[in-house]
Amino acid sequence: MRFRRIVQVLVCLSACSVSAAAMAQTYIGGELGGSEVKEFCSRTADSCDEKGSPWRLFAGTYLTPNFGIEAGFIDLGHANASDRVSDTDTKLQARAGEVLSMFTYRARQASIFAKVGGYYALTTLTVITGGQTTKRRENNAGLVYGAGAQINFTPNFGVRGDWHRYAKVGGSPTGGDTDISTFFVGLIWNFR
Repeated sequence: MRFRRIVQVLVCLSACSVSAAAMAQTYIGGELGGSEVKEFCSRTADSCDEKGSPWRLFAGTYLTPNFGIEAGFIDLGHANASDRVSDTDTKLQARAGEVLSMFTYRARQASIFAKVGGYYALTTLTVITGGQTTKRRENNAGLVYGAGAQINFTPNFGVRGDWHRYAKVGGSPTGGDTDISTFFVGLIWNFR
């Protein structure tokens, strides 16, 4: 009897702590941006381009006015390198799923936020030497964190910019792990 009463009180308190307005703010969005693969060019010769063009789709919900959960899929872009001496072209590409917790400060239509969570990535290293193609893949999980800002132009529509850092993407089959930084600008739709 006593255990049942404690459970009822805890359920009531937790239901009261999540406001109806916060639960009503579920959102979806998409972003485009730029990425930089930190250690890729230090491992290659001749010419190297460590900058990519990533894109991201995401959805999330706020559990309280200042705390939310976001999940997304991201194509982290790719980095290219070529070595004319050995006639070798190398391409590193990564795609990931991510789950993030968001801590938000709101001021009317604008907000700033910090994110932290995890990712699970598939990294592919493609090496073409003398017309022969070799692909190596690596799956791994790691830490992702970031920050950003958002402006809502209407109650439903907003623009967002954010930066993410994906720590230690890849592994030994793909030439070693590397940190990938991304910056995005995108659109967000709030369901209210």
